[in-house]
Amino acid sequence: MEEKLPSAAGLNEAASLKLLPNDAIGDIVKKAITVSGGWENYQKKQTFSFHKVIQHYDSTGTMLREVRQLHQYRLQPRFQARLTWNMDGHDYVIINNGEEAWMLIDGQRSAEDKDINEAWNTSFGSHYVMFMPFKLADPGVIFKNEEIDTLSHGQIVNSVNVNYEPGAGSSAGFHNWHYYFNIDNGHPVGNFLDYGSGKSYTKYITWQEVAGIRLGEKRSVYGVSINNEIGYIKTVYINESMEFDLEMADELFSIAGVQ
Repeated sequence: MEEKLPSAAGLNEAASLKLLPNDAIGDIVKKAITVSGGWENYQKKQTFSFHKVIQHYDSTGTMLREVRQLHQYRLQPRFQARLTWNMDGHDYVIINNGEEAWMLIDGQRSAEDKDINEAWNTSFGSHYVMFMPFKLADPGVIFKNEEIDTLSHGQIVNSVNVNYEPGAGSSAGFHNWHYYFNIDNGHPVGNFLDYGSGKSYTKYITWQEVAGIRLGEKRSVYGVSINNEIGYIKTVYINESMEFDLEMADELFSIAGVQ
């Protein structure tokens, strides 16, 4: 599964471009949102579905495991999610109805704290990553500073340092992000995450336009040493069959009748 990520779901508040600062940071994020399809187009989307392929690698470049998940999101009027996959002969389902989250293993609801936490973190986190840079306009985002930076492969970028207010997401207050944007066209190109117990660097590889929204299609996640040295590729994420505004029944986001 992915590392813990903030949801920045905004609690009872609504995301808005008005929440972005009126300074250089705000200009960078607004440009990124514009070139990614625009705020108005993004806000019109009702549902989203895609298959996420997760590939884990060792230091020799050998793939250790590949997992294929189906992600189904209801975006309006509030975020809800259903994630399903099979791994090691077991069927897994995560349901987040916007107020509670559960993990089902082979049809049975788990009462283990680690599984409940994973249900929250994975459902919120997958949504958060998929809809960058739009999620930077959510309530609770703390923009700390911006600067010109050079990535490990030599690309010069605008770097925006981000944290989150307590209560803004499932891992708010614990993570420190640096988001990188192409200095010429404004496109997101990667991020650096310090999540307390470790660090990672993500490079966005390919993108796909879906219903006018530019979405990440493939990204590679590298391990990072305590000295901020970029290591080998640990995980590759590939998003396939991405579609907006499919019909989704209420039952998808409910566990009524499940023990």
